[in-house]
Amino acid sequence: MHLANIYLKNRLIYTLLDGEGYELIYVSDSTDEIWIKKSTGTETHMIRCTIEQFDWKQEWIRNIQHVEEEFLKKQTFFTRKNVIFHHVLINDYKPIGIEDNPQVLHTENISKKTYTYFLDSTNISDTLPQLEKNINANASIQIEFPAQLLELEALSRYFHSKIISHAQLQQKQAMALFQQAKPWISYVLLIPNLILFILMEIEDSSMSPETLIDYGAKYNPAILDGEWWRLFTSMFLHIGVFHLIMNMLALIFVGSLVERIYGNSRYLFIYFCAGIIGSLASFAFNASIAAGASGAIFGLFGALLYFGLKNKEVFFKTIGWNVIFIVILNVLFGLSVPQIDNGAHLGGMLAGFISAGVVSFPKKKEFLRQTIMLVFLVTLGIGLLVFGVNNDQVQYQEHIQLQWTQDNINKGNNQKAIDAVTKTLPYADEFEAELLFYRSYAYLQIEEYELARGDLLEVISIKNNFPEAHYNLALIYKERGDRKEAIQQIEMAIEQNGEEDMYQNLYDQLLVE
Repeated sequence: MHLANIYLKNRLIYTLLDGEGYELIYVSDSTDEIWIKKSTGTETHMIRCTIEQFDWKQEWIRNIQHVEEEFLKKQTFFTRKNVIFHHVLINDYKPIGIEDNPQVLHTENISKKTYTYFLDSTNISDTLPQLEKNINANASIQIEFPAQLLELEALSRYFHSKIISHAQLQQKQAMALFQQAKPWISYVLLIPNLILFILMEIEDSSMSPETLIDYGAKYNPAILDGEWWRLFTSMFLHIGVFHLIMNMLALIFVGSLVERIYGNSRYLFIYFCAGIIGSLASFAFNASIAAGASGAIFGLFGALLYFGLKNKEVFFKTIGWNVIFIVILNVLFGLSVPQIDNGAHLGGMLAGFISAGVVSFPKKKEFLRQTIMLVFLVTLGIGLLVFGVNNDQVQYQEHIQLQWTQDNINKGNNQKAIDAVTKTLPYADEFEAELLFYRSYAYLQIEEYELARGDLLEVISIKNNFPEAHYNLALIYKERGDRKEAIQQIEMAIEQNGEEDMYQNLYDQLLVE
């Protein structure tokens, strides 16, 4: 009867694999024991089929407890579901101590349910319907025994080979998830990053704010002024060689993996959506000059997390914990280091996750889900844009607006400089005097002398040691014909900075007049 038991085991397992969509997870070396499982919603049905002989009831119970504990230990937080164990013991004799009548035993606790089935060729019609009911089978499980012994052996070998073929196909399908395309776009993307870095270093330095701005870094005042292309170009610039190396290594290793999973065109969509929305997040929450492919690269991590959400088993058997560790490490590092642009990183990762949902996987169409994810992606982008434009506390941070004001004065854009200072002053603190001074200078250029004088008087009331302000006041009073006030202001300028020749020259002119 041992051959009949082997046939019954192989026939039952193959029927569940082929007809019920179960997944093969374990075959013992002797093939006496096979495990298959199927996850539906919040439940996982785990079927263990064995022809091993157990002599005593307690031996069988200890064995069940041991294998269940080992399985539950391997469950992760992300893959954990309510597990229903089905132990099918195919043998001519039940373990001693188990009653003869019941063919199915049932135990249950908070974390799991356990069913035990005692199956042999004589009780198939009684026991299999119970198994069908407990696993919510789609169809009745029909097993017939051939009359001839040779046919029984041949069919047993046939179903065993089909089980092995199913396992090989299952492994091949899992590997195919990582072989959707040959990664070449990731390497092409290296080129503009490297070229622009070399050009910046030749011209001046990639760490120079002026050079970064000239080459298209994310610069909020310029973006508000209409230079929206900076949200794109900033993805290809890097601040220093270490920044470049780290991002390019990530692009090669993480980028090529994502490209293999999603395919070339989908990868390109994910990369640029994550990069641009990462730039928008930086624009909305970070006033500083920013550059780098970090938003796009974090978007690739987001795409891997989406892959993990849709393919939990494969994800955690392969790359899952490494990806989660790197993401958590980078987020914690970003939160602990003030210079890190967390807006770009987190915004890019979220955009990458959603973008992956928009494009889905090759040969897999989910129109409704993809449409919903597209709505989320567009909403995220528009939301960040609107919030960023209206987030005055970020957009009018004084240190950035001070630089923007200087740039506009140098270019002769005096009205832009005046407008920038006027909008920034409600949020100014440390550089209030400097902002007022630059606005007064812009007023002087357009011959608004009284407005300039008002700003300069406020400057010296805030910061008395400001010789440039006293000098400009002296010029205004000289222009008005108020020689006494002009001399008083130039004397204060000389007192604060006696090494400046033009102060002394103006003082000499006023004495002669």
